[in-house]
Amino acid sequence: FDSLKTKDKMHVQFSTGVGMSFSNNHGSSTSMYYSPSVSYSVSPKLEVSGGMSYINSDVSNFRTINDFGYQPFSGNISQYYTQIAAKYQLNERLKIGGSVFYNMTEFNSSAFAQNKPTSSFDRVGYSAFFEYKISENTYLQGEIRINDSNRNLFNNSFGSHGFFYQDSP
Repeated sequence: FDSLKTKDKMHVQFSTGVGMSFSNNHGSSTSMYYSPSVSYSVSPKLEVSGGMSYINSDVSNFRTINDFGYQPFSGNISQYYTQIAAKYQLNERLKIGGSVFYNMTEFNSSAFAQNKPTSSFDRVGYSAFFEYKISENTYLQGEIRINDSNRNLFNNSFGSHGFFYQDSP
């Protein structure tokens, strides 16, 4: 590993995906995300990365919180995130990690109006995740995300480390 040059330890990645959800009580959505990132192998077991994500969602009867309680919203929601993360390989099959993400989205619809403006700290979130290799091409993955103040009840459901699920060449 030490013989690798810096450029061989850096990887540029791009991931994209689609998600759909439906609920009788909370509406439905169709979302697409795009997430470019750069990662750096600090050691054979530790990788750090940073990137951005763009999530575009079409929602129907989505329940938002505003000054008057819940209000249905239908339309398009675009979200922008930036994130940094680290992933550590515990053994041949298990990797664990964590991330910090920042929601740069400004909601300007009256459906998202609030009594109190969102502070910069309200936009910060954290996550812990794992990746377990079941076979050569099959993985079990999970993540717990915490956002200190998600007033609008709308968050990036794709995770802040989607780019981590691609093995570096």
